Amino acid sequence: IGTTGGGIPEIIDHGKDGFTIEPWNQEELEKYLTRLLKDDSLRRKMGQRGKKKVQKYHYQILAKEIEKIIQEVLQ
Repeated sequence: IGTTGGGIPEIIDHGKDGFTIEPWNQEELEKYLTRLLKDDSLRRKMGQRGKKKVQKYHYQILAKEIEKIIQEVLQ
């Protein structure tokens, strides 16, 4: 569960690998926390999807992408 502020919505796909809520919205936070606590299958699915997604943000992968961009610019 993350807020809709900053870059978080670019990482979390609402309803797919997590939930996004408006900042300081306690009702939405309670709603999604309760939903996740009650639904083991949903927690597992979202956890697996989230784990897969964050792997592409590993520093070694990002470094290779940046290096590729730099090489393209230099050519």
